[in-house]
Amino acid sequence: MNRILVVLLIACLSSCFVAYSCTKTKMNQKQAAVQTASAESRADDLVKTTITNPVGDKLDMTFNNANQTATFVFRGELIKLKQDTLASGIQCSNAHYVYREHQGEVTLKKDGKTVFTAKK
Repeated sequence: MNRILVVLLIACLSSCFVAYSCTKTKMNQKQAAVQTASAESRADDLVKTTITNPVGDKLDMTFNNANQTATFVFRGELIKLKQDTLASGIQCSNAHYVYREHQGEVTLKKDGKTVFTAKK
């Protein structure tokens, strides 16, 4: 009788362990899928482009739509901007720079003076 109880107890514990392992594996797979989707979403939120004006100056731009920020490199200077809300076009700014894109024209101003302009 004791042997039967021991065998039943071992069988119950084994099935509990298997059920727990399967549940944990499914949870880990779901967590991995959510993390992958989140990483892909962050990658999709980055937009990189370069514009060259008629003079030959280049403006390298990276827009992070998730954070509503933009990072530019112009003449070797790293410029970090925050996206502003507009009804039409794009505008990003900080204390010294204002970037504006409207109807295919791109303008970067530093302290009110235009330092870069180009057509898209």
